[in-house]
Amino acid sequence: MLTGLLLISVPIVIHFLNRSRFKIERWGAMMFLRRAARARSRRIRLERILLLLLRCLFLALFALALARPVTNAGGGAGNEPTTHVVVVDGSYSMNQGTGRDNAFLKAREAALALVAGMKDDDNMLVIVAGNRPKLLFPTPSFDRKFLREKIEALKPGLDQTLDMPKTIEQAYWSLEQSSLPRHRIYLFTDGQAHGWRGDEPERWECVARHRGLLKVKPGTYVFRQTPETPALNLAVVKVYPRAPLVDVFRPVKFLVEVANYGRDSANARVEFLVDGAVCGRRDAVCGPGITTLEFDHSFTPAAGAPQWSEVGRVSWRHAAARLGDDDDLAVDNAACVALEVRHALPVLVVEGREADRSLDAEGGLLSLALSSANEPGQPGLFDVTRRSLAELQEAGAQSLELYKAVVLANVPSLSRQFQFSLEQFVENGGGLLVTLGDLASADFYNKWSGQGHGLIPAVLKVVRTCRDRPYRPRFPAGAAERILDVFDPGQSHVLGEVRVEKYWLVEPAGDATGLGFFDDAPFLLYRRYGSGRVVLWTTSANMKWTNFPRTQDYLPLLQNLITYLSVGIQPPINLGQDETLVYSAPVAAVRAANRPSARPGGAAPALVWTVTDPDGFAHPIEPKESGGRYVIEWPETTQPGIYTVTAQGIPPKCYAVSLRPGEGDLAPLPAEARARLPEPMINRWVANAAELDAAVASEEGAKAWWRRLVFLALIALCGELFLGWRFNG
Repeated sequence: MLTGLLLISVPIVIHFLNRSRFKIERWGAMMFLRRAARARSRRIRLERILLLLLRCLFLALFALALARPVTNAGGGAGNEPTTHVVVVDGSYSMNQGTGRDNAFLKAREAALALVAGMKDDDNMLVIVAGNRPKLLFPTPSFDRKFLREKIEALKPGLDQTLDMPKTIEQAYWSLEQSSLPRHRIYLFTDGQAHGWRGDEPERWECVARHRGLLKVKPGTYVFRQTPETPALNLAVVKVYPRAPLVDVFRPVKFLVEVANYGRDSANARVEFLVDGAVCGRRDAVCGPGITTLEFDHSFTPAAGAPQWSEVGRVSWRHAAARLGDDDDLAVDNAACVALEVRHALPVLVVEGREADRSLDAEGGLLSLALSSANEPGQPGLFDVTRRSLAELQEAGAQSLELYKAVVLANVPSLSRQFQFSLEQFVENGGGLLVTLGDLASADFYNKWSGQGHGLIPAVLKVVRTCRDRPYRPRFPAGAAERILDVFDPGQSHVLGEVRVEKYWLVEPAGDATGLGFFDDAPFLLYRRYGSGRVVLWTTSANMKWTNFPRTQDYLPLLQNLITYLSVGIQPPINLGQDETLVYSAPVAAVRAANRPSARPGGAAPALVWTVTDPDGFAHPIEPKESGGRYVIEWPETTQPGIYTVTAQGIPPKCYAVSLRPGEGDLAPLPAEARARLPEPMINRWVANAAELDAAVASEEGAKAWWRRLVFLALIALCGELFLGWRFNG
């Protein structure tokens, strides 16, 4: 607004433009008037200069008033009109305490007391603090009844975890709308260390710079609201299966992590639930920190429940863990996980060389190992399909969408089309196992490796042959952690019964991980490719180069590898709060499940989709059709728990939403961390109204000059009008 001072030049320019312009005409009577005109012209010039000065003064004062200048009013100037910003911590840690001792209720009562104490010229803004601070109304309000209604309606939010730097930034932006000369910010919070983000000094420096740009520096006061008795909080922070894949053929071990945020050990009873039914209980003594408990469960197909067959048979289930007894913060006493339970994993085995006897083919023993079941005569986890190389040379990417993993068994080379299809398959989340042998072409695989950037995770050198002693696979401790659970990842393991006569010597790519070795040469190499995974097996998978298929380690190792490869990166079913739930299903499969014969009279059933929230309320939703798939997006995932998407003829799909971590730790911000906050960010931490009054008495105020400047501008305008009338009279 200071650019408005340029308006002063307007009357000056007009003054010079309006200067009298005349032409000299000689006439006789002029000689008698010359002396009088000379005296009058001096008086007129003085009048015009005076009017010009008044006009310039009016414009200058008006421009300065628009700029709303303020000056320091010194300490204790508490009677100036004030804009109050009430910030109420809405994070779920404010649920601590019971009854009148609840932290949030105490914060709300303190905020209402501030409304009652407002002066007539004061106004107020209210912000609910959290990970995304929420301004309850856009402009400061003078209406006390309105303010009381807004504050009384506040409740702590399960979706919130406090972010204090962001909250104070929001308060500063809001205060820039206020024209009052004094500003104050009141932070009603439990003072939890997590929410203050003391380990992020660069963010606090940004907040301090913003404060430095404010014309009126606000006083900031922290009211720490906590229960009278120290809070004790145990929380179930996580529940998850140990294995990367959950199926109906093997018992599943679940791990439950219980956090004790106190300093002393505490007793806890933990219940483990599957699909809402309690399947196990465990009493534990939880020391400070994380205590991990184990629960075993075996899944069986639910009676009458449909199974999805888009890529193998699958059903969606959910598991949860909860504390048997409530503590001072009950909202974090449970956690859940959504599970994709596999009833079959379709695997494609591509034969590099066919044979008269099935077991003599390149993938014969490999396919037999994958097809073996837990019980004789019963189907196993792996649904194996064998194809010759000739059948697949012209196969496109769509032909691979029915499989979770592909095995290339001693394949010499591939057509460019099938090679491209495999790359797309792995990039979209599929798994690929490449077993080498005497047919493997080094030139082909090395081109496919792309100098370490392609699909194959190594460059093939030469075939190394045993001379003195056979090679034995060795798995170093920790090399296959979280990949191979068939061995103890904490110990080195050598397969003593295995004898390898030949293998391919390879040079691993830079991002490849060695899982097993022959001496120092790689036996198994692993890498990620897009959303999928690739493993290179450097010897043969049959009996030509090794006796591995005859040993007891062959079957579990191979099944373990294919299982891990089959669990590519999929659309998430375990979400954080406020993450959008995305469901997708192929249109053709859904329509097939709802064919006209499904209803009497042959009428096709009306397809109704619903999303059921954790409270059990079913919300109808209309899916979008895109790329041959039905797609549902549900953004309302604030409440933690299980969400279920259902429609006729298809299995319900579960999604789990978890609380944001960190809020369960109720430890306050320590004094040394407070001292590290930029000065003078926080004026004082106060415990009651008396301490606040004492702090306010010493704060620096500000004096606004715009009203005085407007008054002076009006005086200048009136003076200009009056003198102009007199001079022209």
